[in-house]
Amino acid sequence: MKKTVILALAAVCMAGCGAEKDHEAKGIIVDATMNTLMLVSETGDTLGFSTVDAERISPDGILLGDTATVYFKGEAKPGEFIPVFKLVVAAAPRPEKLLVGSWVQPIPGIGGTQGVTLQADGAAASINMNTLQYEKWSYNGGDLVLCGKSIGNGQTIDFADTVKVEKVTADSLVLMRGDYRDAYSRQAE
Repeated sequence: MKKTVILALAAVCMAGCGAEKDHEAKGIIVDATMNTLMLVSETGDTLGFSTVDAERISPDGILLGDTATVYFKGEAKPGEFIPVFKLVVAAAPRPEKLLVGSWVQPIPGIGGTQGVTLQADGAAASINMNTLQYEKWSYNGGDLVLCGKSIGNGQTIDFADTVKVEKVTADSLVLMRGDYRDAYSRQAE
């Protein structure tokens, strides 16, 4: 009888005593180094994690503003770095990725469409605009910079035009320059 009770207690202890339970936390990355990660969790806590030995799943790298799910043993406490055994990162929407494609708008008073093609490698091309030849583009902090050549009246002038990206979605783009607003639709490829 004693042997059965001792074995039962040993089994209970092995199942629960000292065995740390797996936990996960999800949040927005607010700081990251090569081996640490700080995130603001869904409950509003700022938590620190050591990622030295973590399995990392982050197809687009790790950037501030990305969403991370960390898997760890024990308890996460604000102000402490807890070791993570798995890290999964989902990239935050990046406007520069959404900008890639062909964007068109109606040609006022003439019909048809005009616009610009923005390629992933930074190259740009005009759509139905013979006198405005886009060559390259970049995105920096909410600004779209379009560079190219303006051709007309017997001269060619290099230009760099900076506009504010007010909105970009899978199918629409709105650009602002002061009070002037330009709306585009994504052209089917």
